[in-house]
Amino acid sequence: LAFMMNEWLLRDRPVMVRYPKGKAPASLGRPAGDAKPAPWCRAELLRDGEELCLVGIGSTVALMLDTAEECGRRGLSRPSVLDLRFASPLDWETLDSLLDSHSFLVVAEDGYMAGGVGEAIASRAATPGCLCKVLRVGVESAYITHASRAEQLEEQGLTSEKIMKTIEELYAKNFGAFDTAASG
Repeated sequence: LAFMMNEWLLRDRPVMVRYPKGKAPASLGRPAGDAKPAPWCRAELLRDGEELCLVGIGSTVALMLDTAEECGRRGLSRPSVLDLRFASPLDWETLDSLLDSHSFLVVAEDGYMAGGVGEAIASRAATPGCLCKVLRVGVESAYITHASRAEQLEEQGLTSEKIMKTIEELYAKNFGAFDTAASG
């Protein structure tokens, strides 16, 4: 938050900073001495992998890190994990590099998918010459039942287990069957 506020004050434009309540998950912590975040308006590659890239923004970054761990437990090749950090403008330099170097991107956002970052990335991937497939996970444009945050995330498929099911279906569709030998 301090980084965002300090950087914003250096600019002559409005900025919206969104952050969740509560404590940040330990998986998002930085090693001592490595506390400097990526530059302003740049995404941050948290894990470099191959074939599959898991993209999160805000609270979904920890979800994607958890999903990356689950991929390892299930024998998939190590996925990349990207923290978008900024919804607008998107860091197209980093995203284009990942679209070029990965077969699949799974984008998770805890807001409506219509008009969201996943839709923008999927649109970019739909251009001629891009072979990367983009899957979006997020909130459908529908009434969300009043419930706890955890229950709402479960209802919308924003859990590591449900994202893994989506990844397994993706691999089955593209490799004929979910097979760790075909995916690694």
